[in-house]
Amino acid sequence: AIKFEKRYAAPWTKQFHQLYYRAGRVYRRSPEYSVIRTLVMFVFAVIFGTAYWDMGWNIETDFWLRLAFIYTTTFYCGLTFLISGVSVLMGQRVVFYREKAAGMYSSNMYALAYMMAEV
Repeated sequence: AIKFEKRYAAPWTKQFHQLYYRAGRVYRRSPEYSVIRTLVMFVFAVIFGTAYWDMGWNIETDFWLRLAFIYTTTFYCGLTFLISGVSVLMGQRVVFYREKAAGMYSSNMYALAYMMAEV
């Protein structure tokens, strides 16, 4: 069996740079994903904006109610983007398995690069 000094072919900085660049290209090359994401964000802004519209700051319960709305808005936006991003990531699954089996990249670097590209 062949033995190597390191587990991966490149250091983690090089892995992240290459994977981040690739993830950025994947997301840029799927314009329907970006358009749907923008439309969903606009719809959420209208829906949750109308909920905030006439909310006062009079008492402590108004503050906690507003805080709950902010949490709910963030949660629903994050969940929606997570679900919509699965379709983009499924196209990269075969490449991930092949490169992971070859010892090219770490799973953690894949996760970090795609997470940063999504942001």
